[in-house]
Amino acid sequence: MTKYRKYTAGILLILSGLLFKTILNHNINYWGAVELISIILFTIGLALFIPLGIVNIQHKISLTFKKSPVKWITYHLKEISLAVVLLTAIMSLEFVGTTLNYKLRNYYLSHNTASTTGYIEGIKRISVMKKVSEEFYLIDFQTKTKNESGGLIKEYSERDNNYFNQFTTATPINKTLTIEKLKGKEVEIIYSRTFPSFFRINK
Repeated sequence: MTKYRKYTAGILLILSGLLFKTILNHNINYWGAVELISIILFTIGLALFIPLGIVNIQHKISLTFKKSPVKWITYHLKEISLAVVLLTAIMSLEFVGTTLNYKLRNYYLSHNTASTTGYIEGIKRISVMKKVSEEFYLIDFQTKTKNESGGLIKEYSERDNNYFNQFTTATPINKTLTIEKLKGKEVEIIYSRTFPSFFRINK
């Protein structure tokens, strides 16, 4: 693969990851798969921009601290720095994708919307790997055509308003966080007629 093709493939993979996050990050039914796929796409895409000479496996095998301590330290510092840069870049892309999804959600919630009554069931945490998780408020509501069982990302609800601040801390029960005071609470829901998975609590 030529350098031009490699960089093009890297950009396409990164953009694909951003597209997944932008379109589906809010949706509780797809969040786990989207998060995992986007991280994989970001990692591979960014890795294609790393020159092959930076990571030399054969050199790593033959290099020992006793033979050349300075080279050994330099090599491993290079590895650590590369890992930190890669992790920072992935986290930045994750942040961009989440921000774009929130903006897309707000766009659809400013056009062709409807209101209905929603019922809060509790909070659910979805995890895809260690320390990579998201918490959703579980909310059921009726649209013009069907019953929706959706999730509102906690971070999004905090950006929208401080409605949930009035409730107590959640208690974990079988991987689902439940707040008795919150469960069954009626709220007014504003949702997009075009894409009902885009919704918010109208305080």
